[in-house]
Amino acid sequence: MNPSIETPAQIPNTRSRLTASLILMLPVLVLVAATVMYQTGLMNPGEKNNQGNLLSPVLQLQDLLPQDYQRFRGHWQLILFDDGAADGRTHEWLYWTRQIHVALGKYMPRVQRLFITTQDKLPARVNEIEGYQTLRVDHEQLEAFMHGQLQGDPIKGAYLMIADPLGNVMLYYTAEHNGKQVTSDLKKLLKLSTIG
Repeated sequence: MNPSIETPAQIPNTRSRLTASLILMLPVLVLVAATVMYQTGLMNPGEKNNQGNLLSPVLQLQDLLPQDYQRFRGHWQLILFDDGAADGRTHEWLYWTRQIHVALGKYMPRVQRLFITTQDKLPARVNEIEGYQTLRVDHEQLEAFMHGQLQGDPIKGAYLMIADPLGNVMLYYTAEHNGKQVTSDLKKLLKLSTIG
């Protein structure tokens, strides 16, 4: 046998060495890329992920409804506040909250709709749409509850708010928002939440 001829076992397999090197280098490359992204802010998500206006600090539903609070505990609340001054907007929000509730699909049983007004007489449309729980509060009581948290005058017009099952009112929506934005936020909250 000629000693100068190499057998297949002796021939270096460069392809397998390259593959092994890449596999071993991959975690290092991921760490380096993550460090660079963190340090430079590259591809950093925006600071706002929600469509509605965030309340900071959150409002406590118990402060507005001390006697009725336990009735609503344990469910997410889609709350429409109205003073009767923005009747056209109220009718629009009444329609949208019903559509939002239906659009939630499998999450629908976790959400209740609540209509809170300062008026003695409810808008006609509230009686036509099923699924609303309605409460009347005093104008001063509602004003004290809002205590400067909202943009503009919180008592003039309709506002839609989202409260969690613990009674924390965290997001609100004004005339500049639409039902799709509310639905998007509410679905995110319900998907991530394990309560309610």
